[in-house]
Amino acid sequence: MTDWTQPKTNWTRNDYINAMDFLRVFSNMEHIQDKIAAYLGNNVILAENTLTDEYALPVPASINTIERNLDTLRAVMSSMLLFPATETWPQTRNPDYTDANRWESFLWQFNQYLDAMASAWHYSGELFAG
Repeated sequence: MTDWTQPKTNWTRNDYINAMDFLRVFSNMEHIQDKIAAYLGNNVILAENTLTDEYALPVPASINTIERNLDTLRAVMSSMLLFPATETWPQTRNPDYTDANRWESFLWQFNQYLDAMASAWHYSGELFAG
């Protein structure tokens, strides 16, 4: 299972999003993907991280990959949780602190939910039939 990295959920208008922030978002999405597989047995297929260099600037395609992956994760728990809507990124707009807060808060809440769900499961013994 990939490691969880504590997300930054208190972005302000004075903060700048850099490649390391995007890599953290992609890594945390993979962590949640692994947890879903482990806890629910559901193999969620996320789009591959196209941003692999810590010095690369994200392009709209990378940002759209984040948005599509958040949609995919949302669909796993759509009946149980409400998460903010995703967007399609045009060539003319750069992400800002509100987008970073939305992405990272979504992942933090989803991770917290999966942890709470796992801790609420109680072992009831084994079932013998026959």
